[in-house]
Amino acid sequence: MATKLFKIQTDINKSHNGVSIQYPGTDFHVGIRRGDNPRFEEAVRDLRMESQGKKLLTGELNSREALNIMAPAVARHIIVDWKNLADNDGNPIPYSPQKAMEILQDPESTDLYLWVMKQANDPSNFRKQQAEAEAQGN
Repeated sequence: MATKLFKIQTDINKSHNGVSIQYPGTDFHVGIRRGDNPRFEEAVRDLRMESQGKKLLTGELNSREALNIMAPAVARHIIVDWKNLADNDGNPIPYSPQKAMEILQDPESTDLYLWVMKQANDPSNFRKQQAEAEAQGN
């Protein structure tokens, strides 16, 4: 049997607006845009124009420094929101790009950062769903 086209198509809305993905083993949900979205790509281009971005491209930075440089772009253009995140005292942490950047730049949050980027670059998170595809006549 042939593969239906929707199974290999990207949902442009999901790519640009994000999808909610649950962090493994938690109630924490993160809204994540696709890693190749235009706003993120533009931010990365801007980084390349800066001296720190040049160091990033030439490998003059260690991996933590590289993650810190990219954190503002990830916080603004990959992460779109979150739900069910609290500080260690149980106080809710509302989403904001600034707070996302602070968390991403914390070395203790490296696993979260790497997970976000993995999800942003996983095409299966941004596939059309069968019901959506059928509604569009695919």
